[in-house]
Amino acid sequence: MAAVTPKTNCPHIPTDDLLLSPVTAIADKLHQGCEECHQCKENWGCLHCGTVQCSRDQNGHMAAHSAKTIFHTCVVSLTDLSFWCYACDSYVTSPELEAVYKTLEARKFPPEKVDGEGLEKMVEGLSISEKPKEEAVIKSFDLAGVAEAIKSGRCRKIIVMTGAGISVSAGIPDFRTPGTGLYYTLERFNLPEPKAIFEISYFQSNPKPFFVLAKELYPGLFKPTKSHYFIRLLHQKGLLLRNFTQNIDTLEVIAGIPDDKLVFAHGSFSTAHCVLCNKAHSVDFVKQTIFADDIPRCSCSGLVKPDIVFFGEGLPERFWKCMDEDFPSCDLLLVIGTSLVVYPFAGLVSQPGDKVPRVLINREKVGRFFHWEDRDVFWAGNCDDGVQALADLLGWGTELQALMDTAPLVDIAKPKPNPEPAPIASPSSTAESSSTSTSTSTATSASSSTSASTVDSSTTPKTTPTTATPDIVSKISAIDAELDASTKPPEPTTPTAPTTPIITPSPSEQAAVTPATTPVEPTKEGVSVAVASKEVPAPVSVPVPVPTTKPEASDVAVTAPVTKDQQEPSQKS
Repeated sequence: MAAVTPKTNCPHIPTDDLLLSPVTAIADKLHQGCEECHQCKENWGCLHCGTVQCSRDQNGHMAAHSAKTIFHTCVVSLTDLSFWCYACDSYVTSPELEAVYKTLEARKFPPEKVDGEGLEKMVEGLSISEKPKEEAVIKSFDLAGVAEAIKSGRCRKIIVMTGAGISVSAGIPDFRTPGTGLYYTLERFNLPEPKAIFEISYFQSNPKPFFVLAKELYPGLFKPTKSHYFIRLLHQKGLLLRNFTQNIDTLEVIAGIPDDKLVFAHGSFSTAHCVLCNKAHSVDFVKQTIFADDIPRCSCSGLVKPDIVFFGEGLPERFWKCMDEDFPSCDLLLVIGTSLVVYPFAGLVSQPGDKVPRVLINREKVGRFFHWEDRDVFWAGNCDDGVQALADLLGWGTELQALMDTAPLVDIAKPKPNPEPAPIASPSSTAESSSTSTSTSTATSASSSTSASTVDSSTTPKTTPTTATPDIVSKISAIDAELDASTKPPEPTTPTAPTTPIITPSPSEQAAVTPATTPVEPTKEGVSVAVASKEVPAPVSVPVPVPTTKPEASDVAVTAPVTKDQQEPSQKS
């Protein structure tokens, strides 16, 4: 199911009087399978007729039912009790549907047996506060009660749900805080609406705004916060069952939380694929291109997008797998720094059993909390302050601070540079080092249009390098510098006041006196290979050392100019 913010003005929601019969029918089938294929993994109930059918992620029978009946568009998930409208193609919400939610939640996690008359009463009046009191897991509905339940051992399988709020103190803005949230700072992009920057349809038509923003928010530029380290401390204490996070900044990983304890519900920058052909691309390629202010593209010309979940895209399979595995055994749910408006993630708060305490640490109340008097705790304020207060009550305050103080600093991420041009071997280099440089060079000459001849390197005659004077070394260094700045052949320079006179032979003389050399030329594949020269007579005696042949442009592999919208090499990432 795609990540979507619920629509609040859906015109297809049935009225109160039409909801009673379907909701009663759905409540009786909450734990049954699809009426067509009998699978039980993910089903939906029709709010118009009460039938239960499987989702599009299974065999698609509910979608087929909606298309067949035309007007049966609104359905409720029997997994997380969220609501979907096929006509709007969106999650939806309304006061009427919140009433349905409370009714079905009472039936899904029944405090007692509810007969037909009682169910009808709840649908009409929705007075669930009359539920009989039972002994609560926590003794007081504040952080002190939560801490006591953890220390006593009653809560030892803790699931943590986190959102953008836990990264605010790291310098990453959240999304919806008026004035400072990310959605309030995107005017420069001239978007049709702020969240369009994360909509897959808008991205495909105009990807530039996202990649500009991605450069500013790229993982590695920020340090984890106290909230991240508190979650790591839960893990070290053996109390963390799983951390479900909406965040894509990967600060959880930097903080030291193991991968197997994390579920990136909305993906992350750690992998990337082409949106057209689904080919995988390397993280280094994507990062390098983004930091070069370009748009990464695949060899098929499709856009390459980090695997973060946009509005309109499905959530990772791991999200659903861990949801099914973890929540039945969860005995405490911590929700920290999220607005709980994006589904299906927001629906996770409905997954724990009806007696499982749910704790919200946030600036304001959000989501479907506080329906029960004996399970929900709200702490108002900043996330870091909230986790510090809970850590102090647990007796972990000093340990949490020490964990932060001893954590290694995060280096600012820098894109890896493009491959450097192959270096020119100095006269003092050995033939062996020249061969090594030749075999590892991967740059391609931008102007070369002819194929290089190739031979077995074992047949290439070796040369005995001459000892260079300081002036010759200076000259070669100058050539190196010029080649780094331009693909043009370097101009010859005049040696400055050598202590020993240098005789530069004419081309014909040099051919007679210079030992056979093996010039290096780039092949089409971009790998320089040696070209053998014929044996020549031994050099004639001269009074001073003779410099090696000045390199020509074709002898040096250089980097081709980087183009806009640069494409990743076709090799497998």
